[in-house]
Amino acid sequence: MKWIAKCMIAAAIFCAGNNVSAQITADAGMENPSILAEAKAPATIQAKEITVELKNDCGKHVTIFAGSKKEVFDGHSQSIGGMSNNTLYVKEGDVVCIMNDPKTIQACSILKPGVSKLEINPGGNGFIK
Repeated sequence: MKWIAKCMIAAAIFCAGNNVSAQITADAGMENPSILAEAKAPATIQAKEITVELKNDCGKHVTIFAGSKKEVFDGHSQSIGGMSNNTLYVKEGDVVCIMNDPKTIQACSILKPGVSKLEINPGGNGFIK
């Protein structure tokens, strides 16, 4: 019998504690709406992976970077052949940049939703729109 009484008291304290914290949370949200906004903020959305056909109309090799804007100067560029067609696997919002050297950008194109083809001009210094 004593064991049951102790369990009932513990359960009552536990339930009362949950109600108090719930009330405190509700009160805080009423006084400060930003708390509720933070609690309901949407999760970050992953960018959609896309395939882009890159045509090089220039007769010489061109060094390009394809990827996140934040990594453009990390030295992860690649060389594509002159007068070639290439396939890039990137994400929406990434960039494709023509690089003069690992730290100098000649031209960039942002890969917006719906972009599936890019073309480098015959001079190798920009993109054809």
